[in-house]
Parts: sequence; C-alpha cells; structure tokens
Amino acid sequence: MPDTFESEYLKSKLSITLNKLVLLACLFVIAYFGYEKYAFHNAQQIEASILILTPQINDIYFLDMRLLGDNLESKQKYRLAKVVSVTGNNVAIVYGRVFYQ
Repeated sequence: MPDTFESEYLKSKLSITLNKLVLLACLFVIAYFGYEKYAFHNAQQIEASILILTPQINDIYFLDMRLLGDNLESKQKYRLAKVVSVTGNNVAIVYGRVFYQ
C-alpha cells in the first residue's frame, strides 16, 4: 500500500515539473518570436528613415498635409508628391492634383 502512495506522489511531482518545463518552453518561443518581430520592425524603421533622409529624383511620397500646414480643408488630408530635383540640402517636389481623405 505505501508503494502506491509513493508512486502517485512521484507521478504528480513529475507531472508538475513537466508542466513547468512545457510552460517555460512556450515562454521562450513567445519571447523569441516577439524579439524577431521587434527586430524586423526596427529594420523597417531604419530603412524608411534612410529613404526619407536621402530622397532621389523620381521618388514618390504620400504626404500628410496636416503636418505641413494648419489651414487645410477637412477633405484635403493626404497628397502625392514627386521629387523632381535634389541639389545640396534643397529638394524640389511636384504635388499631384488629387487629394485623399
């Protein structure tokens, strides 16, 4: 009879440690994928910053006009702009004719 109680106790103890091990493995997997997502997002942000800080001729930008001026109509929030000339620190752009909401 005492062997039965000891084996049940041992099984429950092994089950608890196995559950903890599975939980720990799941946490590591979640942490790994979270870090991968963060690293991918960070790389995209760096690439976008490089593209914005070094405009080239014929680049097309989708501009939020609310950030550039305060006196805008409510339907004129976004506009396309094309880079036509880059000289030193000056960038010449041509706006498209269509506004977007």
